[in-house]
Amino acid sequence: MTTNDSGLSWPDSALAPYGETMSVREVALATRQTPRVIRDLISHPNEAQRLPASKIGRGWIVGKVDLREYLIRHRNIGGNR
Repeated sequence: MTTNDSGLSWPDSALAPYGETMSVREVALATRQTPRVIRDLISHPNEAQRLPASKIGRGWIVGKVDLREYLIRHRNIGGNR
């Protein structure tokens, strides 16, 4: 993991501005993806590739801890960090 100017390592630096739970839009902003990509990851047919999330009403909520673990586990899938 690399450290940035704030002293935080990735992915902590990307997630620092957000609360303990994040909306699909917030996850998209933090990961520089589109909300569609995040929704696709939430509903991925392969459980090992699925982003853990909870359905609340018509939207999805992702726990920051779950997202951090997911990003670390899948860090090499879409490019280098």
